[in-house]
Amino acid sequence: MQSDYKINLRFVLNREGGGLYVSKPEGGDEAKASGFTRDVHGWGKEIHLLHLIRKRLEQAGIYLARKKVQGDKQFFHMFGDEHMCYLRTPTKAKSTMPHFWIIDDQYAVRPTANEYNKGETVRFQITGDIFQEEGKPPKQPNWWKLLYDLCVSGGVPCELSDELIQEIAA
Repeated sequence: MQSDYKINLRFVLNREGGGLYVSKPEGGDEAKASGFTRDVHGWGKEIHLLHLIRKRLEQAGIYLARKKVQGDKQFFHMFGDEHMCYLRTPTKAKSTMPHFWIIDDQYAVRPTANEYNKGETVRFQITGDIFQEEGKPPKQPNWWKLLYDLCVSGGVPCELSDELIQEIAA
């Protein structure tokens, strides 16, 4: 069992969300298709790349659940096909973790895992305060600060927008 996942992650955050930039370092973990469904669209390298991201974040103390878009009762309205997966704060961890999700918003356009395996940097979309109810005040308006603090303590690079830097300085 592998204990040290070799994958480069860098968050760039703003109040609503931002991006997670992912790249494979020299000698880093490659996203591989596995299992009996490896040839079925969506159940190959992209799923393994999400696994690598999730495991690396777990090393930093950021715990996320991998969810299949179609089967997620919390966020069933999201876009994608029946194979698309994403990462989000588990509902059972809402009181202890920042509320956000990570999704490949270009899933239908390009093969993220192939670009990652070639050494290119790929971007995943982040959306914050995901448990806010429509028409109600934010449940966790400081989700980005909680995530930033976890990144700092876990050694994951994280950049903040100018607006957020000014808010921290105030």
